[in-house]
Parts: sequence; C-alpha cells; structure tokens
Amino acid sequence: MMTTQSSPVITDMKVIPVAGHDSMLLNIGGAHNAYFTRNIVVLTDNAGNTGVGEAPGGEVIYQTLVDAIPMVLGQEVARLNKVVQQVHKGNQAADFDTFGKGAWTFELRVNAVAALEAALLDLLGKARCK
Repeated sequence: MMTTQSSPVITDMKVIPVAGHDSMLLNIGGAHNAYFTRNIVVLTDNAGNTGVGEAPGGEVIYQTLVDAIPMVLGQEVARLNKVVQQVHKGNQAADFDTFGKGAWTFELRVNAVAALEAALLDLLGKARCK
C-alpha cells in the first residue's frame, strides 16, 4: 500500500489546448460551431507515471491551469486533495479581477480544477497499481 512517505512526486505539468471538427449540435444552450475545443492536462511523476485530465477549451481555463503549475510541481501524488484545494483557493482571489462576478466565474474555475483533479486521480491510480 502506498503511503505519503512513498508517494511519487509530480515533476511535470503540461496544459495542451486542442481543437477539432465536430458536428453542429443544437442543445438547450443553443447551437455551437462545427468544432470543439478542449484543454488537456498531462501530469508526470518521478516514477514515470502519466496522468491525464481535460476541461472545456478557452483562454481563461487554459491560463488558470498554466498559472497553477507552480502550485502543482513538487507535490506528492498521494496528497491530491491538498493540491486541489490549494489550486482552487489560489484561483478564488483572481476571480473578481479575471472573471468578474457570477455563476460563470465559478463554473470556469471548477472546470479548470476538475481537469487537474482528474489527472491527479489518474496518477494516483497508476501509482497504487505498481
């Protein structure tokens, strides 16, 4: 069983914006263009494991994730809750300056943090399986 003393440490974090063709869809929010955009988060630890997460595309979410890199590097994978809370709280102060007020502010931050959390959980699962 992995303990925090034996936990791998995050050594690299990449945020990769991607886009591609999609069919035009009509949903409750209206129609969207015939393409998709996503932000992919790739974490690597010192044991050679890679964890992947994703969030909706867009510059605000991309920049939120890039700004989180210094808070993530060097952290133990087993302490993922601490890392997620630190990034979430770190983004709260910037919300009013960057995003403005309202529910959309919260959704953008949550999407960015969720992508990071998914990548951390992916890493944790791989570390525990070794």
